[in-house]
Amino acid sequence: MAATLARADVLNFNDITTFPNPEGTLPDGYGSTPLVSISYASSTGAPNTPGYPTYPPYNYVFWWPQYGDLTSVIYSANPFGSILISFTPASGYELTLNSFDLGQDVNADDGILAADVLPLQILDTAGPGFVFPYERTIADIHTHIDSGYSSTGTVTLVVGNNWNIGIDNIDYSVKSVPEPSTFILLATAGFGILLRRRFTC
Repeated sequence: MAATLARADVLNFNDITTFPNPEGTLPDGYGSTPLVSISYASSTGAPNTPGYPTYPPYNYVFWWPQYGDLTSVIYSANPFGSILISFTPASGYELTLNSFDLGQDVNADDGILAADVLPLQILDTAGPGFVFPYERTIADIHTHIDSGYSSTGTVTLVVGNNWNIGIDNIDYSVKSVPEPSTFILLATAGFGILLRRRFTC
């Protein structure tokens, strides 16, 4: 039994412009479906440097109408923290994070250096995760990142270390996968067919 595509979607946050404020908190669970639960947070991430305030962890992110040439983006609620977006597929399903776009705050005239984009990685409760190699500067034109990472566990995308970095167009897909018991039944049935052919030949 082959795995079958169940759903493909893109989080582009285009309808956030219908929210009551021009800037605000993205509702947790935004974009969730019966097949995948999505949550958002901002890490503490404050540099251990005199003069920098220490921020508590946030269980939300902010949204803004424009970052560079991207419209309707989300960014860290902590000035010195990362964006964390977690995807949890339903039981019996596998999620693939296909790609996403990164842009800079329109007020960050000098561009976002590669060091500001890091960490750029995937954490996975059921796998090894992945660290993206990244050496580019984000200026007025956004940067597109291809991923293709798949897992049946909770996948958390971690981006950046300050709120000048925005993320948009998060492309993902979810497909059903056979349960382990299904594999056992298929293997048993296949072995039985082989034995039957052997004794009838």
